[in-house]
Amino acid sequence: MSASASSPVDTLLALLRPQRLTAVVDVGANPIDGDTPYKSMLGRRLCTVTGFEPQPEGLASLNARRSDLETYLPYVIGDGSPATLHIAVVPGMTSLFDEVAEPAADAPDPGAERHFAGEPARDVHLVDTLIPDIAVAIQELPVPIIVKALAMQWFGGCRT
Repeated sequence: MSASASSPVDTLLALLRPQRLTAVVDVGANPIDGDTPYKSMLGRRLCTVTGFEPQPEGLASLNARRSDLETYLPYVIGDGSPATLHIAVVPGMTSLFDEVAEPAADAPDPGAERHFAGEPARDVHLVDTLIPDIAVAIQELPVPIIVKALAMQWFGGCRT
């Protein structure tokens, strides 16, 4: 590949010519899985990131290394009602569900959601959940389309 050849991302950007940065919302942003899917976009300053991470250690880690395009908040996203936050034995894993289903055999990372399957939580906390409308309003973000495991609660909590 010559120095003048552009990458597929460069070609896509040239075609789309975005007028603003893409807004990424990361629910459960704890940095436990290695690189995020949006790392290259963030590195190229093509997006902003608003992450929600209820665990103090994970939140501190995120805030210690964040760039000017990243904001991390300590809220638990849900349907707006009080809920029990289950903290797994595996560091960095939390869920509003007490049991997480086994992932599909063809999942990209079959171990990713196994943190509660058959294992008791290390700790539980009663928390207030923040409904998506309020979470979005805090940062003036568009409503995200992909929200990980809480998709039904996320969309169920939306009023608009």
